[in-house]
Amino acid sequence: MVKTYFCPSCGAAMTFDAVSQRLACSHCGSNMTVEEAEKLAEHKETSAYEHDNGSGEAKSEEKKDSNEIDCKVYHCPTCGAEILTDRYTTATLCSFCGNPGLMEDRIEGILKPAYVIPFSIDKNNAMDIFRNWSRTGRLTPTSFKSQSNIEKLTGMYVPYWMYDIRVNVDMNAHCTRTTSQTRGDYIYTYTHNYSVNRSATGTYQKVPADASEKLNDDMMDLLEPYDYSKMVDFNESYLLGYQAERYNLNSDQTAERAVRRVSAFAESDVRGSIVGYQTTNILSKNVRADLLLTKYAMLPVWILNYRYYGKDYTTVINGETGKLVGTLPISRAKTLAAFGIFTFAIFAIISIIMMIFS
Repeated sequence: MVKTYFCPSCGAAMTFDAVSQRLACSHCGSNMTVEEAEKLAEHKETSAYEHDNGSGEAKSEEKKDSNEIDCKVYHCPTCGAEILTDRYTTATLCSFCGNPGLMEDRIEGILKPAYVIPFSIDKNNAMDIFRNWSRTGRLTPTSFKSQSNIEKLTGMYVPYWMYDIRVNVDMNAHCTRTTSQTRGDYIYTYTHNYSVNRSATGTYQKVPADASEKLNDDMMDLLEPYDYSKMVDFNESYLLGYQAERYNLNSDQTAERAVRRVSAFAESDVRGSIVGYQTTNILSKNVRADLLLTKYAMLPVWILNYRYYGKDYTTVINGETGKLVGTLPISRAKTLAAFGIFTFAIFAIISIIMMIFS
């Protein structure tokens, strides 16, 4: 079943507006909070249930596990068109009428996230960020900076696992300090040796690891940090108007990466506490990490994919902070032109010099 929130004033589909942080109707301008929309939807569902089930007994419907197939067909509640999605899509837009829809069976039970950070950067802001960045590349292909390409930016809620991890670090180092004294014609240098031990325990909360095998882990790590003060309990209304995918990597598959990251952070912090010595040699270290809590969350990302001469270029923008991560493609034509201009300039300079001294 595809779920859509309709405007109570005009009946048009509503979407989540990143600027106002409210559900908005683009047709009549009506808006409401996520909580108000949820209460309205619950009231309609209750009324529909009572109408269809006069006996008060719920009608049972056998659902096939969507994990058993690669694709699934849903019907748009607005225009009735068929929507073909892969088995991980949880929110999308109808290709025919453009209205948003939620695949309810993919955000229920164990598939329902605990948290979500709503979009704070709307598409216009994301386009401006991308446009300003793309202009920094003098050899960037014109098509990459074109309006038609920039408009392909897609807002997507990316699935993440959030881990609470306790880390303990024990470290032993040999350190030295040297001092000098002058006595008469001689300088005496003294080397002082120290055995330095450090032991620290800390807990890292909500360590993120993206749970989509389609996205590059290094790029997603570079998008951090997110402002967790904006994180709220999950509500499906935040997904309206955006793409969204559920996880296809379970928490066990991404836990090792999260543990490895925080272990490196903790080790670096402990190593950084050994200061005031002229030499430091780490003799031994022991880093232990324990998973305390795991939660499922969705975080906002603007994504644009661009293919140039058989190579894919992906640009991602943090939908909450506006931070951009990506690589600018280099135009072959512009590179050849720049090389030609440079070569001509060198030849001209050499010719002038030869004429002067001839």
